[in-house]
This record gives sequence, structure tokens and C-alpha cells, in this order.
Amino acid sequence: MAKRSWMRPIGAWAIGLMLIVAPAAAQEKTKDSPKDEKPSGETAKSDAPKTDAPSAEIEKAAPDFELKGTDGKTYKLSELKEKTVILEWISKDCPTCKQQKSQMKDTAEALAKKGAVWLAIDSTGNRKPEDNVAYVKDNKLPYQILDDSAGVVGRAYGAKRTPTMYVIHKGKLVYKGALIPQKGDERNYVTEVVEAVSAGKEPPVKQTDAYG
Repeated sequence: MAKRSWMRPIGAWAIGLMLIVAPAAAQEKTKDSPKDEKPSGETAKSDAPKTDAPSAEIEKAAPDFELKGTDGKTYKLSELKEKTVILEWISKDCPTCKQQKSQMKDTAEALAKKGAVWLAIDSTGNRKPEDNVAYVKDNKLPYQILDDSAGVVGRAYGAKRTPTMYVIHKGKLVYKGALIPQKGDERNYVTEVVEAVSAGKEPPVKQTDAYG
């Protein structure tokens, strides 16, 4: 009887020890395990590639886009790869756009006679397509305004000011910047660049600072 009475407290002590050690081991395992283990084949948002970085670079292929114009047609840059394309980032409420409106129209009409294609792009988030439809009609613009209210194309081209001009010759970006110098209008950068590349020459200027 003495032997059996001695084993009872030992057994109770062993069970108590197991109850203490088991939770501690489980806690240690949890501590060493990854807290947010990602399922195979998935990428966390923080690891996803950045999409806001501009991909438009001088002397490289211009980022393609597909946008709807104020005439109801869809314009795709890749379908104009044999042309010289001028892109004008525009906002109808921008003071500089208003100031240069006549020069933009005159330049667009003159270059259209040389076979160039002029397209304006509006990346304003709160702009309604019908606003630009009325703007084109009221101001008798000789070109269409494309709707980029989502801002995808604007980010791809790094267009942060209006107006910002881009000249694309046979799919390659050859100029980015202003239409004319900020002080004085003795030069028209876009005209100079288009005339040069059309003649098979290097652009006299490839980049200037846009302002507006």
C-alpha cells in the first residue's frame, strides 16, 4: 500500500508538468513560424511591381495606349506606328492651355498638312467626356481629345503638367516638353522636331521643361 500511495503524487505531478510544457512548446512554435505566410503562386501587394513609374523614355518605343476620343472613335497608338504622332496633354481649365490654344491649333493644322497626327489627352480625374466634346466643338479644335480620366496613360508617360507635348516618330519617342519657350515664343519646339524627323534628321532638341 505504501508503494501505491507514493506513485499517486508522482503521477499527478507528471500530468501537471505536461500541461505546463505543452502550451509553452506550442507558443514557441508559433513564435518561430511566419505570421503571414503567402499561398504558393500569390504575391503580396507590397511585393507587386510598381505601375506608377513612367515608362516613356526618349529614343525608346512609346508606351502603347487605347483611348476613346471626343468623336466617339477609339484611338490606338500602335495603329499609327508609321506616322509622326503629337500628343498634347490638355486640361480645358488650365490657364496655360488657354493661353496657348491658338498656337496649338495653328501648329496642329500646319503639321497635319505634313502628314502628322495630333491627339490631345485629358488625364483629369473629374472630367466628364461630354465636357471635352463641348470644348472641342466650341473652340473648333482641329483634333480630338482622348479620355484618360483613369490616369493610366498619363502615369505611363509621366505627364504631370498641362500642357506637356510628346512627339512620337514611327513608334519611338523623340521629344518631350513644352510647345514653346516659357519666355517668348520665338521657337516652336514641336514644329522643329517634326520637321527634322520627317527629313530623316536628328531632332534639334529632345527634351525641355514643360510648364503650366
